[in-house]
Amino acid sequence: MAALKHKVFGTGEIVRKEANVVTVRFEKDQSERKFFIPDSFDPKHFVEIDADLQNEINAAIEARKEAKKKEREERALAKADDEIQKAAPAAKTGKKRSSKTPAKVKMGGVLEDGFEQFLIKSGYRVYTSSGLKSTVFTYIRSIYRVLDEEGLTWQSLKTEISNVIPIYDVGGAKEHIGSKSKCQVINALRRFEEFVNNSTP
Repeated sequence: MAALKHKVFGTGEIVRKEANVVTVRFEKDQSERKFFIPDSFDPKHFVEIDADLQNEINAAIEARKEAKKKEREERALAKADDEIQKAAPAAKTGKKRSSKTPAKVKMGGVLEDGFEQFLIKSGYRVYTSSGLKSTVFTYIRSIYRVLDEEGLTWQSLKTEISNVIPIYDVGGAKEHIGSKSKCQVINALRRFEEFVNNSTP
């Protein structure tokens, strides 16, 4: 059978190979030692290794790497599925709010629900593909920020929207708020104005 040379045990010969266990008999003391592929059979400990065995070791190492990679991917998918499942009730009701939503402003009821449905029908997403809150939530949160800032309700914002937008638009007194996070607030106000105009007879 094939000969090997180990850094510590010297020259040896493979006498048996069963599954992933290789038995090597070393010339120095005629001792037989078992090596697992690739667990304890570390090529760094050998000066020479049979070419066929080296190929088997390489294949076993690659298979282990692929198995670990697949396991990581499956864990990541399972985690994403869990997040989506947790988020699903919120997607159906549209009532789940971020902790950043101003607490002193009451929920918007019919107007808020109507605006949410308008955004969804306009193509804005409730959740990203990874299950995170998307544009619909950020726009509604932005409206809450304006309501809190101006001391308005959803109904009064509906009436005053044409006067509020210039305040948060370019050149307005609160442009610094309107332009935050890639103009998220001013864009939300513009979409709310579109909603108001589309829902007004």
